[in-house]
Amino acid sequence: MKAFKTQKSLQKTVKAPKTNLGPESESESETVLDDEEKSNDDHHYSRPLNTVVADIQSNSVSVLMVIAAALTRFNRLGVTMSTTTKLRLLDEASSIMDKGIVSRLQKSPLVKITGGNLDMYIKTGQQSLEKSNRDLHLFASNIASPDKYSLVPTRTPLTDLNAEMFLLSGNYRSTLVNSYSVILGRILCELKAFSWMANVLPDHIHHPYQHEMSLKSDIFQLPIMMKNEAKHEDCVDILDTYEAVLSDYYHKAFGSSEDVLHKFGVTVGGDQLTRVRLEEAKNLRALATTPNKRFEDLHPFVIELWHTKQDFLEV
Repeated sequence: MKAFKTQKSLQKTVKAPKTNLGPESESESETVLDDEEKSNDDHHYSRPLNTVVADIQSNSVSVLMVIAAALTRFNRLGVTMSTTTKLRLLDEASSIMDKGIVSRLQKSPLVKITGGNLDMYIKTGQQSLEKSNRDLHLFASNIASPDKYSLVPTRTPLTDLNAEMFLLSGNYRSTLVNSYSVILGRILCELKAFSWMANVLPDHIHHPYQHEMSLKSDIFQLPIMMKNEAKHEDCVDILDTYEAVLSDYYHKAFGSSEDVLHKFGVTVGGDQLTRVRLEEAKNLRALATTPNKRFEDLHPFVIELWHTKQDFLEV
């Protein structure tokens, strides 16, 4: 198979150095060089395609070697960090996270895990049968302690529940309307005609948990997993990892992970798709032989509204 010549090469005129041979010799030199260049060009464009691809790949490897050598030189000059240093910093960050989680658990055994998909699209520089663009489906999680909590559970008999308890009424409704008014006013004050509203709008919306919300939240990153939440088997692996990680942390904090973890449990949050997938994965293990395999410590599964918040910020 012949390579396709996409653009006709321009003929170059190479002049021979001036000598005492006269103009005829100079013209002959130019003709000889032009014939050699034409021959080389024809040879280049008549090479098999696999040979051309092999040369391109070889050049790519050479470029990567040059980049690696440059990064090594920059590292010696103190401009960049070496790969060993980066891995060591990641290990130190992981150790700091582990100590922070254990310390927080000792203050309060109530924690919450939130997770979501982390999708990455990697484009390759040169596509071939062996190399193509890839979709990476990862799962990122963090663990946090609530700012306001009570160790005494509140239980309401089912006979006392009614539909009106789930509807906004009275003070709750007025609080929501007031919050909407402030948020809408902040949007309008960006317009010149309503710029005067910036002087009358409060900096913070008043609510009963204003003090708790002003405090810094303790959020710790959990290891990123190479799992796809669209697959039930991967969701089961995610919950297995949660159980193993939590058992280890509660054991370090309290000595006996079984009692404290079983008593309080851990809330798991995610967007609507994540919540449904993880809850379905838990149902798949309903007939398992042990509480850990049934994921009894992970409950309830709640919806996080970060997509709604993101849409509001984009508007």
